Amino acid sequence: MTGSWGKWIGRALLLVLALLLATVALRTAWMAMDDGMPREIRMATGKPAGMYHFYSETLQQALQARGRKVVLRSTEGTVDNAELVHDKQAELGIIQAGVVSLRDIAVIAPLAREIVHVIVRSNSGIRRISDLRGKHVVFGEPASGMRSSATQILNHYRIELAELKVHDGYFMDLLHDKKLDAAIVTAGFENKDLQTLLDSSEFTLLPIDGAAALALKHPHFQRLEIPKGLYREHATQQATPEWPTETVATTALLVCRHDAPAVMVREVLDALYDNDLQEKLSGLLPRDEVLRVTKQRWHKEAREYFDPFDQIGYMANVMESLAALKDLFWATGGLIGMAYILWRKNQRKQRRILLRERRVLRQKNSQLFKDQLDEFLKETIVIERELGQVHDVKALEEMLEKISEVKLRALNELTEETLRGNRMFLIFLQQCGHLSQAVRGKIWLLQVPEKNLE
Repeated sequence: MTGSWGKWIGRALLLVLALLLATVALRTAWMAMDDGMPREIRMATGKPAGMYHFYSETLQQALQARGRKVVLRSTEGTVDNAELVHDKQAELGIIQAGVVSLRDIAVIAPLAREIVHVIVRSNSGIRRISDLRGKHVVFGEPASGMRSSATQILNHYRIELAELKVHDGYFMDLLHDKKLDAAIVTAGFENKDLQTLLDSSEFTLLPIDGAAALALKHPHFQRLEIPKGLYREHATQQATPEWPTETVATTALLVCRHDAPAVMVREVLDALYDNDLQEKLSGLLPRDEVLRVTKQRWHKEAREYFDPFDQIGYMANVMESLAALKDLFWATGGLIGMAYILWRKNQRKQRRILLRERRVLRQKNSQLFKDQLDEFLKETIVIERELGQVHDVKALEEMLEKISEVKLRALNELTEETLRGNRMFLIFLQQCGHLSQAVRGKIWLLQVPEKNLE
C-alpha cells in the first residue's frame, strides 16, 4: 500500500513539474513576441547645465548607440520629473530622494550623491547658518529638489522662511545679482554651473554642523565631508573649500513607472553600467553599492538585475502564470494531499524544536540588550550631573554633541529587532531629548545677556 501511494505521489509531482515548465515556456514565448519596448524613450531631465541633464545626455548617447531613440525633456527638476513619469509623459526621469512620493513610480538605479552646498559670498559676513537670517538667499525653483532640501536644512536649525529674504530661481543668479548673499544648493560635484560658481574667489562654503543628527532625522540624507579643494585648488589662492567641510548628501534616482516594460529597464541598466559610460560618469555609484544605498521601491526587473539571487521578480512572474492555470492545479492538488500531510507533520515537529531554541536565544539577547542600555543610561546621567557645573557656552555645545553621540552609538549598537517597542529604550530616548533641551535652554540663557548687550 505504501509503495502504491509513493507511485501516485511521484506521478503527481511529475505532472506539477511539467505544468510549471509549460507555464514558463508559454510566458517566455509571449514575451519574445511582444517585449513592450517603446519606440521612443522620453526622459525628463532638469536644467540644461545641471547634473541631471549631464547624466541624461550621457545615458541618451549610450542607448542610441544600441539603436534606441531617446528624447530628452528639460524641466525645473524633481517635482516636474516625477509628475511627467507618473502621467506617462516620460518613460524615464531623474529625481532627488526624499522629495516626492513614489506613487506609481519605481526606482531603476540610484545614480549619484547629491551634496548639499551652503554657498555664501566671501565678504557677506556670514560665518554660520544662523547668520542667514535677514539675508537674501536663493532657494531654487519651486518644483526643484533643491528647495525641498533647503527647507529641511533650515527647519533643522529652527530658522523660519519668514526670517529670510527668499529668492526663487537658479543659484547661478549669484554671479549676476550682487544683492544675493547666499544659496542652498543640492547638486552633484559634476554640476558644471556649480563648478563655475565655486571656482570664483567671491564665494565660500559653510559647514552643516551636526550633519549626523540631520541624517538621523531624515533617512534620505547621509553625512558627508566635502574634501578640501574639491572645487578650486590653486597654489597661490585659497582653496574651495578651504578645509574639509561637513555636510549631508542625498541621492539622485533614475525612475520609471512601476509597470514599465522589463526589457526597457534591463537595457537601460545594461547601458548605464557599461564600462565606457562609467568612465564618463565619475560620480556614478558602483553597482555593488546600489542595494545598500537606497531602500526605495524598486522596479522588479531592477531588483533582479542588482540581486540575481533574489528570485522575487522571477517567482512573481511564475505566480501570475499559475493564476491563469489555477483550474489545472485544483485537479492535481488532491493527488499530492497525502504527501503534504506527512510533510506538514514533520514540519510541526521541527518548528517546536526551533521555537524552543529561539526562546532561549531571545532570553539571552534580552539580558544583553538591558546591560548595553544601562551603560548608555549611565552616560546620560553623568552628563546630567555635569550640566549644573558648566556655565560656558562652548562647553555646553560640546556637551550637546556628546549627547547626540551617545544616542547615535545606541542606535548603531542595538539592533532594530531589539529596539522595536522596547519601553526602556523609549525612556532612554526621552532622557536624551530632555537632556538636550536642558542644555539648549542653558545655552540660550547664557546667550541672552550677550544679545542684549549688542
